Amino acid sequence: MERLKSFSSARGGLQQRLPRVTALRMAGSRYGRSTLAAKRNEFRLGVGVAYGPTVTGAVGFSLKKQFTAIGDTVNVAARLQSETRKQQVDLLVSDTVKSHLMADFFEVGESFEFDLKGKSSKVIAHEIRPRG
Repeated sequence: MERLKSFSSARGGLQQRLPRVTALRMAGSRYGRSTLAAKRNEFRLGVGVAYGPTVTGAVGFSLKKQFTAIGDTVNVAARLQSETRKQQVDLLVSDTVKSHLMADFFEVGESFEFDLKGKSSKVIAHEIRPRG
């Protein structure tokens, strides 16, 4: 199973980024059906989205710099992404992300409670699907 890297989202970017994620999911699904069907392989995208503070910036030295994001929010997003495979869903968002979504554009599917590594309490996540 192929998976897209997890990411966290800044307050202003939730409404702009999630339509892109759902578009990627649909494109991946079309690609999987058309290209890999003959080989009997499955191609799926799994995306985990969390909201909260992160530390971002370039690390490295002048010849090799990479952009990175670190923090609890990034870890939660990565763990939610891992759960997409186990739960057989394409997009899981944290409870906080769900509270920022516009209901006109997204449909909430199944809700889950996870014991995620590094978290002392359960994390509530929701499957999100595009409307229409």
